[in-house]
Amino acid sequence: MHCTHAVNPPIIDRFARQIGNVRISVTDRCNFRCRYCMPEDPPFSPKEEILTFEEIVRLVKVLHSTGISKFRITGGEPTLRKGIEDLVRQIKQVCPAISVSMTTNGMKLNVLAEKLKNAGLNAINISLDSTNEETFNHLIQRNHFQQVMTGIEKALQLGFKTKINAVALKGITDREIERFIDFSMQKNVEVRFIELMPFNGNEHFRDYFISKQEIIDLIRQKEEIRELPKADPNQTSIVYALRNGKARIGFIASVTESFCNTCNRIRITANGTIRPCLHDPLEEPIRFRMRQGISDEQLLTIIRNVINKKWKEHPEFNLLDYKPPLSDRAMMLIGG
Repeated sequence: MHCTHAVNPPIIDRFARQIGNVRISVTDRCNFRCRYCMPEDPPFSPKEEILTFEEIVRLVKVLHSTGISKFRITGGEPTLRKGIEDLVRQIKQVCPAISVSMTTNGMKLNVLAEKLKNAGLNAINISLDSTNEETFNHLIQRNHFQQVMTGIEKALQLGFKTKINAVALKGITDREIERFIDFSMQKNVEVRFIELMPFNGNEHFRDYFISKQEIIDLIRQKEEIRELPKADPNQTSIVYALRNGKARIGFIASVTESFCNTCNRIRITANGTIRPCLHDPLEEPIRFRMRQGISDEQLLTIIRNVINKKWKEHPEFNLLDYKPPLSDRAMMLIGG
């Protein structure tokens, strides 16, 4: 049975932000061990605590009933979830009007991209923190550079709406900025630099951090760069055109230029909690209540109540004494 769009009132938090974007983590496991991200001994959830496909589809239906039309599948690494293309297909069969995208490290795309395309996936963001094979493999502590590059080529070849995500890292991004611009131009793909955010598990945050402005200043030493108007008032990135529009570089500057005032997204963790804000440890467990048999109406009430506690804005990360709450999870356990 198809879900009905917007039969329930929209979800609006206490600061008048209407929720329109949901990130659903389907696993907290990852086949990379990125030095800035992964704790040495990550506490993965046991299989029985992970949301089933049926539970995920139900959540999508309930949330779509309030008018939410953008859903992103994340992890960990979502392509590690067995049958991930089946989940995409089930979501699109039940809610054909919504946009379903995925953030992935790209390693398994050569095998999965066509299946995901056929299942109805609309867009893919692929992580590529370095264009240099040796640097990339050192960073992820695995030898997967060639598989990732093949995965990117496959996604582009199949016509996916594709973006490349690069976490901005001092000593890497600043040395490779020209190569990233070349990559954008050659592949006709937007490359987005994401400011490194502090989480449990990346205590060396300040050693790696480089800001949006520092990168722009480096680009301006050699290139003309022009800011483009936002396509969507809620988009997290500021995009710039270079080389007469033949290259596009975006920035998600969550540390130095917070966009909390326009944040319209929430997260669902792999083990079934609603998380209204990426940097607030507040989470509402819903998995066990769903398994207890609560109605869709009761489920939506729980979701509305926790979203009404969504922060107005996150703390000032650049303060030298800022430390993530010890009680909080590492990023890969929250969901990208």
